[in-house]
Amino acid sequence: MDQNKEEYSIEETEIAESDNLISINTHRGDDYRLINPDGTFNIERRGKTAANIYEAVLAMSWFKILVSFLIIYFLFNFVFALIYMAIGPENIIGVRDGTWLEMYSQMVYFSIQTFTTVGYGHMSPVGHAANLLSAIVAFLGLISFAILTGLSFAKFSKPKAHILFSDNMLIAPNANKNNIRSLQFRIVNATSNQIIDLNARVTLTWLEDRNGRMRRRFKRLDLEFESIHLFPLNWTIVHNINEDSPLYGKSLQKLIDNKLEVLILIKGFDDTYSQTIHSKRSYSCTDLIDGARFLPMYKNAESTTILELSMLNDYEAYSF
Repeated sequence: MDQNKEEYSIEETEIAESDNLISINTHRGDDYRLINPDGTFNIERRGKTAANIYEAVLAMSWFKILVSFLIIYFLFNFVFALIYMAIGPENIIGVRDGTWLEMYSQMVYFSIQTFTTVGYGHMSPVGHAANLLSAIVAFLGLISFAILTGLSFAKFSKPKAHILFSDNMLIAPNANKNNIRSLQFRIVNATSNQIIDLNARVTLTWLEDRNGRMRRRFKRLDLEFESIHLFPLNWTIVHNINEDSPLYGKSLQKLIDNKLEVLILIKGFDDTYSQTIHSKRSYSCTDLIDGARFLPMYKNAESTTILELSMLNDYEAYSF
């Protein structure tokens, strides 16, 4: 095929098109993609967006959650300590005389003891103002720890798909179809959780020049097997590049020029959590290796099957 005359065209009835337009002058690197390799969307939302603190916190890592709560915890108590200082340290029984900073540090410790309802006993409020403030501090402490406990439980109980994807897609032979060219990648369950009824959906997306504007186009790829009932080993997901494939007859350079991206959504049922799990990822043309095939990940021992997770990305060169 003459690559200079090659056109990336697919039957119009099979294509979905995004509404947004992309300027033809917009800078796009070779690894421009909609979904990052870690499964997050490569989208930056600007302007007014809906805010949901609960969902935002659940999406945060444990480290960020703990750091955020520690900051809020100390910030609250520093502020309450200032209010105690404004009321007067003399309204707190057991406070030792000293400089302003020494008195303030004692108010911070007293606020923390009240906030956590520890109450060691050597300091206690006296008077309506100090007792009212202590009641407010204790109430906010109870609410804060209840929220942290609820978020911790939600984070622990939320199922997460520990599905690993191979680093690369391969243009590999399909041994089940007389070694015809096929697009392949493989996945494996990284945990001992039992995942059943696993489904894969693969969508092809690319940018196309329409009257000086770049539009994003989508087409779902047919797979050799779109679902499996059990997932004890790895699963190599295969799209055969035959005459019906949108990849048929397309050179790698043409795919790169059109910023081709393969979007993957994996859905299954986690028997441990009794909930549906999802995992997503994308491959760009920079992840594509033409003329290779995956090496086996498992081998049979005397009484069991050994699955080598470290071999997920192993492949060997293959000439068609």
